[in-house]
Amino acid sequence: MRNNIAGPPITPVQATVKVTRVRQMDPTDLMSMKILLNILLRRTFESSLGMLNIRSGFYDLRNPSIHAIQIDGRGYDICWIPGFRLTTATLRGKLGLQILPETTKVRSKSMNELLTERRGNIHPSALAVITVMAMHNGKVFRVHSIVQGQTIVSPLANGNETDYFTYYSTRYRDKIDSAGLSLLRHNDYCNSVMQQDKFILKLTPLKRTQNGKVVRPCNVPSSLCIIISDNEIAPYGVSKLSTNRAAVALSTMSPDALLEKATAFAARLAEDTELQSLLGDYGFGFTSNPLELETFVCKPPKLMMDNTSRIVTIEDDSGGVFHNLLQSPGVSPIYYSNNNQPATGMPVWAIMVPRNLGNDYARRLRKELTERVRSLAGTTAPNIGDPPLIAVELSNQRREMYRVEPYKDAFKALLNKLRLEYKDARESEIVAKIQLVVIVIPGPKQDRGDLYKGIKQFYTHMGIVTQCLLAPKSSQNELQWYDQAVLRSVCQQIYAKAGGAVWAPVLPPQNVYSKSTMLCALDISRPKKTVGRPAEVPISTAGFISTYDGSFEYIYSQKKTLVPNRLNHGGELQQQTLMEAFIKNSCNVYLAFNNRILPDHIVIFRDGVSDSQISATLEVEIKSLYECLRQIYHKSNRPMCDLKVIVAQKTCAMRFSAVGGTVLRSGYYVINRSPDNRQQGSEFLMASQAIVHGTTPKPIRYKIIFDSMEASVDNDSFNQLIELTNAMAYGYVNWPQAISLPHVLHMAHHLSKFCGEVLRNGDDLFESCAIFGLQYRPFFI
Repeated sequence: MRNNIAGPPITPVQATVKVTRVRQMDPTDLMSMKILLNILLRRTFESSLGMLNIRSGFYDLRNPSIHAIQIDGRGYDICWIPGFRLTTATLRGKLGLQILPETTKVRSKSMNELLTERRGNIHPSALAVITVMAMHNGKVFRVHSIVQGQTIVSPLANGNETDYFTYYSTRYRDKIDSAGLSLLRHNDYCNSVMQQDKFILKLTPLKRTQNGKVVRPCNVPSSLCIIISDNEIAPYGVSKLSTNRAAVALSTMSPDALLEKATAFAARLAEDTELQSLLGDYGFGFTSNPLELETFVCKPPKLMMDNTSRIVTIEDDSGGVFHNLLQSPGVSPIYYSNNNQPATGMPVWAIMVPRNLGNDYARRLRKELTERVRSLAGTTAPNIGDPPLIAVELSNQRREMYRVEPYKDAFKALLNKLRLEYKDARESEIVAKIQLVVIVIPGPKQDRGDLYKGIKQFYTHMGIVTQCLLAPKSSQNELQWYDQAVLRSVCQQIYAKAGGAVWAPVLPPQNVYSKSTMLCALDISRPKKTVGRPAEVPISTAGFISTYDGSFEYIYSQKKTLVPNRLNHGGELQQQTLMEAFIKNSCNVYLAFNNRILPDHIVIFRDGVSDSQISATLEVEIKSLYECLRQIYHKSNRPMCDLKVIVAQKTCAMRFSAVGGTVLRSGYYVINRSPDNRQQGSEFLMASQAIVHGTTPKPIRYKIIFDSMEASVDNDSFNQLIELTNAMAYGYVNWPQAISLPHVLHMAHHLSKFCGEVLRNGDDLFESCAIFGLQYRPFFI
């Protein structure tokens, strides 16, 4: 592995190549492949120390390295050659991932500028984008350009303007943009002159619209590649995967069928005497056999997941298997309310569906939800029970449709159904056995607000987790089925609310925080100001999240309603006792699940603390919290832990702008190298996107306001803390929403907002033994 090329000296960028985020996908789902393409080809990957765009940078092809990648919710190692990029491919008729040579695009002029300059010399139909991939001294370059060439009419042309191409050969090397030549000669990229020339020619048909723009026609499903090397031209195959109907047929074809199609294309070109005469002048010939190159991989290594056997296989071009491993997220047990003891599986859960949606919809929904949840459970799938269907009698009147009473009656019907199975159990015992209820509510969203809150309040007070799902829209007297991505997200939430681990972050094992670490987060939700009531002080809700396992997969939630105090009399004491209570309960939970051993590291993330409030926070909360922890560790005969408190500030006024045509890789930027973190605070910024000339991304500012070890910014502990923050902010797999803050802080925000706005505070629910088990599950998402 190697570091990225650094940016300007004033803002050094550090990153290690490591793929850490690919969302869960169904290999047979084209929508999943579309989402995967957006992640793989357009967005940036997360690295262990920052953000990295894999399509940028140059790496030595002769030094293969092991990198981690996330598929299906878990990580495993693959032999990924630096300098190769990930894209889609097919293997035995199934969709998967493919590793292709690394590329970078260089253009000095826009497409319209080039076409405008040379419009008089190029036939109006002979337009094509030329993608050239050249290998020099073990490094791969890609130059994207439009060059002037001879007008060639391919045998495929039958009056269709998209069937004309412009071809490129080594004789046209001087036609490459000046920026491309300067890149190849730059000392940072290539230390010597070119010794061997190999080019891959990508032929993309283009057409000109009425307003003069040049675009790729929608009816062209793919681009056929031709490899030009020395004196031969050989077929390469289809290089683009799209979601339009014409491309779906090609994308699902086997590699042999694609190669046969490309071979037939090359054979038809070979029959063109005009083309043979033209290229023959330059010493080129044709061959119908695939060209075996020395360095390029004609059949790249393929990464494939079999959805039936759930086995991931990585094969090279010769068929050799590198790794064969897949860890299902369901290997971890499910925790649910059973006298505060862990239990495996989800034996009792139910689905409530309005009767007017029909029996076919209800049965299909139960079948798909059950199959998807069991697929997440992996080896514990037999412990997922069959949910009963409960009909909800809703009124046809719009005003009466959004009342919560019919759903309360449906819950009584569920209890009566369970009494037949648990005849000797009391009602409270039956309620405790219900682990989760999926409730379908009518839409649209703007009308179901009070119904949603009423359902959440009713079931949460009884200690039952719910998953609400909007009823599908009707079209021509038929119900439109849910999008597959929506169902996948719902099932992931169901599995997580049941106590399973779906959103596990990735942290290198050599990081000190990967073991014996408890992460905490505090967020306070303050409702909107009350208009017209200046005398009232709105009630605030504090949400506290802590982890109690080494992989940060499981959380423990605490909530407290803050007493409104207009003059803030006793406010400091309230905050002090609040933090002490939260940390004591979190330590007790950590002891219960870790053989009565306290963590060696405690990292607390705070949100909503401005620079002017940091000193007060240190005096009021952190000092008393530190003394409380010292007493807890003294009673356990353990040395004091490494305590760090980090404040995350989203409203950061700083902006970055790349200068001189450079590109700053996404990642972290250390801006304050203060050795005394407790007095001044070390700071670092994290940006979630690449910074190029003209862009002004909004980074998140992290300020370490307390560090018991007083680690300086040059210390490995500081870098590992940044690595931890990056993993918690960007390394979570399968999370259905965008995350910019650390995940525990993200969950604390959801908890405080849910309890404050949906449950409307009221009684402190977590003081009730009936719902104590909810604290171990993210019921608030």
